Formats: sequence, structure tokens, C-alpha cells
Amino acid sequence: MKAYADSKLANLLFSQKLSEKLEGSRVNVLAMHPGMVATNLGRHVVSKPTAFFLSPLAVTLGLRDAHEGCQSIVYCCVADELRDSSGAYVDKHCQVADYPENAKDEQSIQKLWDLSEKQTKTKFL
Repeated sequence: MKAYADSKLANLLFSQKLSEKLEGSRVNVLAMHPGMVATNLGRHVVSKPTAFFLSPLAVTLGLRDAHEGCQSIVYCCVADELRDSSGAYVDKHCQVADYPENAKDEQSIQKLWDLSEKQTKTKFL
């Protein structure tokens, strides 16, 4: 779960820097959070029988199903009001929101960007 959480944080950090780098290019970079979605991602954590048993329970307890979970993704792709909102963070209610506090650290943003360039052997101009 820590690796999963770290990957989500990295997405938020990276999207902010990418938006900055692409400023003026007419490319929108949006970060979004679809909310907790009942998917089969748990297959990597629990056994198939356990996941099969827990999936309906998860939806009952308030996790969104796949159809509900994709709504904010679709919204980010088609909403005219986001056309000039590069760098925005969109929440599960399809609203522009503040980035979480742990995703606002400029040093972490730059450190991840530098590491990404190093790992990919690519310098973004």
C-alpha cells in the first residue's frame, strides 16, 4: 500500500512540474483523483477468493464502482471549462480543488523531476 500511495503522490508532483514545463504549448496537464474505486487492483494484495468476496462488500461500504470512478477522468478529457486550467487538480466530484498538502512541496517536485530525467536519460527542455 505504501508503494501505491507513493505512486499517487509522484503523479501529483510530476503533473505540476510537467504543466510548468509545457506552459504556453496549448497542452493541458491535469491531475485528478477519482475517489476510492472498487477495482480488481486488490488482486495483487489478496487472493482471488478473498477479492471476489470483498468486491460487493466494498461497493456496499461506499467505494465507487468502475462507472462512477471514471466520471472524473472523462470530465477532465471533455470539459471546456478546464481548457485553460493546466496544472489544476480535479477531485472525484469533478471540481477543481487544492492539491493535498504533501503534494505542494517545491523541493519534492523538483527532486522527482530531476530523478525522472536521470532515470530516463532524457533532459526536458
